[in-house]
Amino acid sequence: METNSSQYVEPSVSQTLFDDEVRAFKNLQDDWRVKGVFLVKEEFPVVEFIFTTPTLTPAAIVFSVVIDFANYNIEAPSVKFINPFTRSTLCTTPQNSDSEIS
Repeated sequence: METNSSQYVEPSVSQTLFDDEVRAFKNLQDDWRVKGVFLVKEEFPVVEFIFTTPTLTPAAIVFSVVIDFANYNIEAPSVKFINPFTRSTLCTTPQNSDSEIS
């Protein structure tokens, strides 16, 4: 999985924190599954999750995110919304200038 970040924190520090976060999620993965959250890929420094609608039948995929843990000891993880089927990043800027916040 590709990351767009520059790693300036010692990689072993970020790797340890990444491993801790992934382990914490996996320890509760049955609880997250009931809520419709699935870890579908993990490759340091990023993880990919799919969020679904567990109360609908059939369940639907609502959205997917990639969370980048590069520099996690200093910066908050970066979250990008992606197309769950193509993994392409979804639009990050307004398409219409009328929707800009002044």
